[in-house]
Amino acid sequence: MKRPNDLPKDSGNLVEFTLSIKDLENGKDKRSTGRYQFSNNVTYWGWRKFISLEDFKDASKGYLSKGKCCVEAKVAVAGPSKTE
Repeated sequence: MKRPNDLPKDSGNLVEFTLSIKDLENGKDKRSTGRYQFSNNVTYWGWRKFISLEDFKDASKGYLSKGKCCVEAKVAVAGPSKTE
């Protein structure tokens, strides 16, 4: 994978990723998967809303247990790609 500053202005790195917040009580994780092209000329990425703070703090949902949470990230870099 090339560092962003080493890439030509019209290219980036194509990345596939999954972000999960583990449900520590019920086994029903909150998960989102995406495919994104990271480049020098884009200053945003990800999801506008992954999980609400209300849902995250709701004890019945199991994401926050005894003040702790478990976050899992899986990232696969597909490689350099051209931007449009």
